[in-house]
Amino acid sequence: MSDLKAVFDSLYRDLLLRDLGAKVTPGLIVLVAVRIGMTSVPETLGEMSSAKLGAWLVIIAVAWLTGLAVQGLGEITGKITGKLWFFPIRYFPAAKNSSEWVQLLLDFDRVAKDDPDQQRRFERFVVVKEATGNGCIALVVAMIFLAVTKQPSWVVWVVGAFAVVGLAVLHHGSVTRNWEYAEMVVAQNGTPKKGDVR
Repeated sequence: MSDLKAVFDSLYRDLLLRDLGAKVTPGLIVLVAVRIGMTSVPETLGEMSSAKLGAWLVIIAVAWLTGLAVQGLGEITGKITGKLWFFPIRYFPAAKNSSEWVQLLLDFDRVAKDDPDQQRRFERFVVVKEATGNGCIALVVAMIFLAVTKQPSWVVWVVGAFAVVGLAVLHHGSVTRNWEYAEMVVAQNGTPKKGDVR
């Protein structure tokens, strides 16, 4: 039983949630929007429902790469948009900097390395913040593409706008909660010194 739990924990942390939720799903949003723009909704849905396993493996691989591109686009928007409240996707709160984030990660890894529950909770925050950030950017890209190719109805715009804002708000909230949780765990266990093995 413990071996099965270890396998599940590894999949949970290293593959399933982060890759499916934060890379494959945003990538699929963009790919589906592109396909709808080139054909139609019914034709796209028909193609998806009739695709064989081999085709789905290729689609998922391309979606994963597209999701990485979406994440990269989100990082680029950080250099362009600066202070806009919901762009770009973030890894740490705006008031912090990357060296503080790296130090907090190192401290958290040292103090939580023997506690799978703390690692799982931390990873959950990471998964949610990446999935919501990448999902937000993917929806913006998809809506722009569909606006150019299909000129969707106002209902699509309203639902899309609600989804973009909702994902953006949840993303930034998750970024803050991720940071605060890591700080709390480090504070409760004491900040370890370099070379301190716990």
